[in-house]
Amino acid sequence: MTIGPAGPAGGGTGPLRPQAHGQPGTGDGPDHDEDVLFVAGQRPPADGAWLLVTGVEGVPGGKFTAQVLPGAGALAFGGDVVVRVDPDDPAAGQPPPAARVQVYAVAGGQLVPVAYWPAQDLDAWPEQIRPAVAFARGVLTELKNTTRISALTSRWI
Repeated sequence: MTIGPAGPAGGGTGPLRPQAHGQPGTGDGPDHDEDVLFVAGQRPPADGAWLLVTGVEGVPGGKFTAQVLPGAGALAFGGDVVVRVDPDDPAAGQPPPAARVQVYAVAGGQLVPVAYWPAQDLDAWPEQIRPAVAFARGVLTELKNTTRISALTSRWI
């Protein structure tokens, strides 16, 4: 798989991005679903990690599951929501380590930035991002139902 830089316009110094292939994601990939609250608290790998969101409830403490995508085989499809977690410097007055967390929707063969949080506490970031993830999944579900978004997506290059 080819991995290249991704930014708001598909270039720049943003995070590494997964590549999209085949059929839309269903959460039935090679990895099993993890409770994101369990993944939190763990220091992100030096090269970051991608999470494919497989379930989220908008209420604090509710269901929030994802698959940790392998770095060399990260896949995402039209209608998916992915989260990028990278190591980061902590906010002023906070102890290290910290994480930079980004939420993306996959649509039209592109990663569409939804939200970004620098310097997040490793234990607290899942609840911080939950509303944005739930919103993105809800919007993509509605788009799938009304415009057949999966038919409109293309393979990332």
